[in-house]
Amino acid sequence: MKNILLLGLFCSIIFITTNLNAQTANPTRPSAADNAYLTEYGYSELEMGYAGNENGYNFPTLLKFSVFRKLETGVILTGLITDNGNKTKIGNPGFQFKYQPINNDVFVASLVGRMTFDNSASPIYTIYAAPSLQTNFAQIDFTAGTSFINNSSKYENQFFYALAFTPKINMPIGVYGEIFGEDFSGSNSVYADLGISYPVSSSFVLDTSFTIGLNESATD
Repeated sequence: MKNILLLGLFCSIIFITTNLNAQTANPTRPSAADNAYLTEYGYSELEMGYAGNENGYNFPTLLKFSVFRKLETGVILTGLITDNGNKTKIGNPGFQFKYQPINNDVFVASLVGRMTFDNSASPIYTIYAAPSLQTNFAQIDFTAGTSFINNSSKYENQFFYALAFTPKINMPIGVYGEIFGEDFSGSNSVYADLGISYPVSSSFVLDTSFTIGLNESATD
């Protein structure tokens, strides 16, 4: 079995854009699963951090805006700095839209569309669903979708999924565990990770996670 040792340290900071009352940050990283919730209406939120394994490291960044009540927009940078072991450079840009058609106390669902660019400046189109379920003992987040990747002048599909479980515990920190994977060109990779979240304040959250590969196709 090939294992990936991936340490991700992220921070999420929420900025006031139109409202004056403090709101709670909604970090969607470093977990693979997205949640269905949006940045608070009238606010902007910045997620940035460090992710690395034996092949290199990067500093991924996501800036989110909630100008509309049910629609969040985001600007993506795969890394302020990206190093693959051979070359260090600025990461690739992108943008996304997250629409939330369902929101009640128990079940929330969002749809996400994203466009990023690979190293050859070819666009990668991604769409996925991100429902979240609230129970008395945990929040459960599920993500499933596909990316259309340009491979040798034709687009191929990469399917991905993630299931995250966040227990509701009466502690100053939060924890979560998840299973996630992807299927591309006949290669099916499966991973698991464990994360810890610490809210320094309602508008500043620190997260870290540790990831392992569960099968031979998982990246070293």
